[in-house]
Amino acid sequence: MVKFINYQGKQYPVRVSYWAMKALKEKSGKRFEEIDEDVALYEPLFFAALQAGAWEMNQELTIKEDDGAKVLDSCFFEFISFIPEFFQNEPSLQKVGGQAGKNLVPPKNGSKK
Repeated sequence: MVKFINYQGKQYPVRVSYWAMKALKEKSGKRFEEIDEDVALYEPLFFAALQAGAWEMNQELTIKEDDGAKVLDSCFFEFISFIPEFFQNEPSLQKVGGQAGKNLVPPKNGSKK
């Protein structure tokens, strides 16, 4: 399965897969299941998911790793909202990412929580 994020008027394929979870572990030393404990783990997962999505769609990834945080900042809630969809057949992983989204919803009307 591939999902798409929107960034600067373009759609980029994203795939949270075995490879993306392995890349997260190699970059951070943390397991995918630990992502809700440290928001900074979304950045390496996101970039790995961009790479996996590009490979799956036979596309060249034009976003550079150094720009990953900037891109993720513009589509963070979009990205975390569909992480659980990649694990529809794995109930133990469906809550990963989705829980963080509930805790990180921006305040409405610019008010502070």
